[in-house]
Amino acid sequence: MVRALRLTRLASCIERYARDGGELPPSLDALFGSAREADCAAAARDPATRRAFGYRVLGPMRDQGA
Repeated sequence: MVRALRLTRLASCIERYARDGGELPPSLDALFGSAREADCAAAARDPATRRAFGYRVLGPMRDQGA
């Protein structure tokens, strides 16, 4: 349950970053470097393993086209 809540929080942070900047963050470090999203770092760790969640951009945002 905690893992799902953290992933939901992290997804919200990524979506807000993309909405504000027009593109997905290239990395979680870039996300956390944003003053508005700095508080999202706490959501980036798996509570069971204490390791950082993986993140990578697979393609353009949906509204940018293919």
